[in-house]
Amino acid sequence: MAAGLLALLGATAAQAGAVQGQASRGAAATCVSEFSSLRTLTGHGRKIGPFDTRDAQPKRSGDAKALAKANGKKEEDFRRTIAVNVHVITNRTPNPSLPFDDTGRVTTERIEEQISVLNLAYGGFGSGVDSGFRFKLKKVDYTENAGWYVATVDTPAEAEMKRALRSGKPDDLNLYIKGGIEYPGSAAGWAYMPDIVGEAAAISVLGGVVVDHRTLPGGPIPGFDLGHTATHELGHWLGLFHTFHPGEAPGGPSGCDGEGDFVADTPAHDLFSDPGTVTGPCGEGSDSCSAAGVDPIYNFMNYSYDQCYSEFTAGQAARMQSQFLHWRDKAKYARA
Repeated sequence: MAAGLLALLGATAAQAGAVQGQASRGAAATCVSEFSSLRTLTGHGRKIGPFDTRDAQPKRSGDAKALAKANGKKEEDFRRTIAVNVHVITNRTPNPSLPFDDTGRVTTERIEEQISVLNLAYGGFGSGVDSGFRFKLKKVDYTENAGWYVATVDTPAEAEMKRALRSGKPDDLNLYIKGGIEYPGSAAGWAYMPDIVGEAAAISVLGGVVVDHRTLPGGPIPGFDLGHTATHELGHWLGLFHTFHPGEAPGGPSGCDGEGDFVADTPAHDLFSDPGTVTGPCGEGSDSCSAAGVDPIYNFMNYSYDQCYSEFTAGQAARMQSQFLHWRDKAKYARA
């Protein structure tokens, strides 16, 4: 299985690039504006549209920011295997207007492929570093619920779904696979920053990662079919901001200003500034800020298509490790 996934993940970016090459910075701004109207509290969400705009700005992550400067350097001997509890939400009645199965009935084999993608990405696949994190499938359960299937971020339906299905300890990953939102212009996934585990139970239960079933490996949407929606959202669950943070929306703070994503080796960049001369299908040559370094176009915490992703940096690995140990270490949080 791993060899096949390596071949799949190493596929050329030409297909995605053909679509992305037609997208403008203006299109990206429109998508962010549309998705921002859905956001009210914490959390992130990847969006499927003419240009990938994955996440809205997190509203409550001050504690995570405060820890950022104490990240230190990546520990070469850090190893942590995270148990993954997968909850698949299905819908009895498919939408006849969609050109693919919209019932959400994914197989265990596809879920196992998604876990393999996560292990490759966080293990240093491509040009990235080994973060020290590994993921092991613990259980899969299936629930048919039309209301949960169409639940969106920060809604009563989301809270109800997670209260009913969440399992394990704070250092276990609960991965919710669902669907039900129209394509294009739909939210492909969202996650919450790790400081949520320090909140009261009514809030902390919202933690976890939610992805649309169409984004699993082999899904029907070009550019979102290698499983990296989960890779990106899991980065937030482990404490990473976007590489263009705080430039989350047009008209707001620029990604070129401030302390960025609190990681020293991810160059500052801004989604809504002139990228300069772009020379490749994944945005090669983009340099949107005057600070040193070109835009980190291949980074999993940027906005791009799945075929363009290939790395986490050493600084990001260090931040994920420190955030995990502070917020999710089972020695500190023993409650289930």
